[in-house]
Parts: sequence; C-alpha cells; structure tokens
Amino acid sequence: MNVLATTALLSALLLSACANTDPTPVKVTPTQRPEESAAPNRELSAGLLYGILVSELAVQRGGALAAAPAYLELAKETSDPRLARRAAELALSSGNLNVADEALALWEQQMPDSLLAKQQRVMVLWREGRIAEAEQRMATQLQGADISRAASLFMHVTPLLPRQADPQAAAAAIERLSQQFPRLPEAHFAQAVAAATLKDEAAVERSLDTLAELAPRWDLPVLWRLDAVRKQSPDLALAFLEKELKRRPRAGAELQLAHPRLLVGLRQYEAAREGFATVLKQFPHHPDARYALGILAFQLKQYDEADQHLRAALEAGYVDGPFVRLTLGQLAEERKQLEEAKTWYQAIGKGRHYNQAQARLAAIEVKEGKLEAALARIEGLENDVADPIELLLLQSQLAREAGANAKAYQLLSRGIKQFPAAATLYYERALLADRLNRSHDAERDLRRFLRMKPNDVQGMNALGYTLANRGQRLPEARRLIEAALQQQPTNPMILDSMGWVLFRQGKLKDALSYLEQAYEQMKDAEIAAHLGEVLWRLGQRDAARQIWEEAKQRDPEHKVLQETLRRLKP
Repeated sequence: MNVLATTALLSALLLSACANTDPTPVKVTPTQRPEESAAPNRELSAGLLYGILVSELAVQRGGALAAAPAYLELAKETSDPRLARRAAELALSSGNLNVADEALALWEQQMPDSLLAKQQRVMVLWREGRIAEAEQRMATQLQGADISRAASLFMHVTPLLPRQADPQAAAAAIERLSQQFPRLPEAHFAQAVAAATLKDEAAVERSLDTLAELAPRWDLPVLWRLDAVRKQSPDLALAFLEKELKRRPRAGAELQLAHPRLLVGLRQYEAAREGFATVLKQFPHHPDARYALGILAFQLKQYDEADQHLRAALEAGYVDGPFVRLTLGQLAEERKQLEEAKTWYQAIGKGRHYNQAQARLAAIEVKEGKLEAALARIEGLENDVADPIELLLLQSQLAREAGANAKAYQLLSRGIKQFPAAATLYYERALLADRLNRSHDAERDLRRFLRMKPNDVQGMNALGYTLANRGQRLPEARRLIEAALQQQPTNPMILDSMGWVLFRQGKLKDALSYLEQAYEQMKDAEIAAHLGEVLWRLGQRDAARQIWEEAKQRDPEHKVLQETLRRLKP
C-alpha cells in the first residue's frame, strides 16, 4: 500500500472510530473558546475590520492559502490569540506548514497554557518530518497528562506516521514516547502503524496481541490491519479476522460484519448468510446485516425472505434508502408484482438512483404496451442526465424490448443527425439494421464505426460476423474476427464468430473447437444454434439435438435458433 493510500485509510478510520467502543473515555470540555478571555481589550479599528473582511472573503472563494499569512500579520499586530488561531487553522487546511508553524508559535506565545496550540504545534512538526523536535515537544506534553489527553495525542500522530521520510526514526520515537503509558491502547496502536510502515510484521502482531488484551472491544486496530491483509490475500484476511474475533467475543457490529463480507468476496454465499444471521442475533436491528441478508436471498431467488429483510433494513435506517427501494422494486418485478414495483420506484426522489428508477418505470410501461409513455418518461430526464446520447440509447433499447425495431432504428437515425460524431449510435444502429434484415445498412454503419474507432473489438467482431453470416467476403470476415480474438482470446461471442466464419469456409472440425469453447463459457441460444448446426453437418445428430433442446428450454423464442430448426428440420 502506498503512503498516500495508507494515510487516507488511517484518517478515515480515525474519523469513524467514534462508531466503535473507545478504549479511553474522552472528556467533554465547555464550548467557549479560551482565546475569548485571553484576547486583548482593543477597539476594532477600521483597518483591522477591513483586514478580517478581506481575508474571510478570500477564504469563501477558496483562497485560504492567501488568507493565512494575512491573518498572521493581523495577529502579530494585535497580539490577539483568536487571530493567531485562525491563521493556524487556515494554514493547516491549505497545507502551508511554514505559516502554520509560525502562527502556532505565536498562538502558544500569546496563550502559554493552551493545550490545543501545543498539540497542533506537535502535529505540524510531525507533518514536516522534524521527528526529534516533535518527540521532544510531545514528551513534554505527555508528562503529567491524563489518560484522555495522552490518548488524543497518540491518535492525532498515528495517521502521520506512514508519511515520514525516516520511518525508522519515527518508529523509534513512538516507542520511546509510549513508554510513559505502557497500558494505553492508543500508544500500542501507534506502534503497530509505525511497525507496519517498516514492514515489521512481527512487531505489528505483538502490538495487536497487546491490544487484544488491553482493549478487546476496540475494533479500529483490527479493521486497519484487516484492510492491509485483504490487499495481500482474501484468504489470509479471513484467517486473520477469524483469529481476532475469537479473542474479541464482544467485538462491535462493524468488525463482526467484516467476516461475512469477506465470505461474500470469496463467493462462499451460504457461509456468508450464516455469518450475517449470527450478527443479526446479536444486533437484531442492524440495517447492514438486514440489507446483506436481503441481497443474498434475492440472488438465491428466495424472494419472500429477501423482501422481509430489505423492508427491515429500510425501517432500521439503512444508509442508502433509495437503493433499497430500487432493489425492492426489482424484487417485485421478479415476482411479477408490477404495481408494487411501480410504487417502490415512484418513491425514489431526485438523486443518485432517480434515473435508474425512472428507467425501470419506463421498462414496466413497455411491458404494459405503453411504449410512447415510456419514451416520453425518458425524454423527461433530459435535465437530469448530462449525456443526451445516453437517453437516446435508452429509448432505442425500450423500443427494441417492445418489439418496435423500426421505431428504435428511427430514434437512432434521428440521434445520428443530431450527433454525427457519436460512434456508439452507428454501432447500435448497425445491430438494429441486422435485425431488420438490412444487412448492407448494417455493414455501412459498422464500417463507419470502425473508421471512428479503429481496432475496436466489438466493432471488428460485429462486422466480421455480419459478413460471415451473409457468406460474403469470408477472408476479410475472418481477418476481422481474428484481430478481435487476439485482443480478447476468451470472449465467448468472438469465439462463436470465429467458429461461424470457419463453418462458412467449410472447415467444420476447426469450427467445432471454437464453438464448443464458446458454448462452455456461455450457454447462449445463438451459440447453441451454431454449435448444433456444425454437429449436424458432421453427422453427430444426437449431440446436435441435445444442444438444441437445452437451448429451446432456456430461450424458446430465440430467432436464430428457430430459423436453424426450421431450416434443418431435426
């Protein structure tokens, strides 16, 4: 893991640590800032007011980098710790560590008892990589500090450790500082992070062993370590987490949920379901556990159970409620409950899932024979979708689903007039032209597409297949398909095309090899039609009939399959 990624992860985990059981209680202090009482009794002059207003306007316009030095000058002029603090805050937020260091020094000078100023000064020294100075100042602050103060210092330093140019020196400094608090969990966590930066796995494990004893209900260190191990190997991550959970029987929900989530990643779905169910027994209303069980049940086509869990997740306040409603709508569609599906989709307001919900409503309208209403609904998304070509493609897809191929062709033709440089529109129109038996138009659009996107795999395969299907220019068709296959040698659709062009060239045994590979990867009716025809021509008629029968059971209305069976009369 690189330094930036590690730092970002640590920062995110530390910010979310409040969701776990903290090992060290944090004291709540009054909200009034001590700088108010320490501020000098000075009139607000016109010059001072102007300087503050100009600086704040700069901040509002994204100019914190320029405002920080201005505030620093005002703080020097007025000896006002409030201005020094503001200068430090702006300098830190904009990454100007030199100004931050100077502002913090001035703030500390004006308020020698400010623990916050002292702490921020230590953080700046760590961020600048001035480890010796940072250690000295932090050691001074730790002397006589209570547990809460010490914990806060270590937790603020921890995300900065992976950034250090001299990680060896940083790790040594953290180890020395930790000696003042040998049973402070935050200190041991800092040591673990420092050791990980050095790739000292043994030291990391020792720190985690200590943390399991001192803070068995603190999930953060385990989640941090789990992320690193998972990047090495999901199996290693699973073994690591199972070990940690055994010695942390009262771990929080997030850590316990990590176990079945890993199992999902490893495609151990039944074990994952058991894991989520176990978490749910301990946390009966946990929305994430409910949601996961609902999704797994949906995938396994256990629709009643899926519906129950997804509704419960919504009631428990799952973080992405619109997505749960979208899923419940899709679930209702699977159960042929279209009115209920529409209710779920209509409940999704403007936002990330709105367009998808509207697309599903349009698809239902197509099923109900309301194609024009569906097209109008998509047209109404014009202000919500940045790409108008995306809307055109969606409308043509709806028309195809309604069996209105000519209408779909018309929509794409209109789009091409409006967006003549949109290569995707030519490709989609070519596929429709082929369906409409306008093979010359299909060839024309595919050649235009390939001029715009040379060597595109889909385009080369589509043109090669179109030519092969017509039995025309077979050497060119084969060259195109071979070029596509070179880029994607395991793509079943291209393997099918290769088998079909070889069949057209009379090379039946070579064709059979490619078609068998394609069918093994994807049990598609068109591939089955081609494979069956090759087997039929080779005299393996029982095998051909078996392939066709399997395909008929899966997709009895497939046009290529039907045409093949009508022609060969098996």
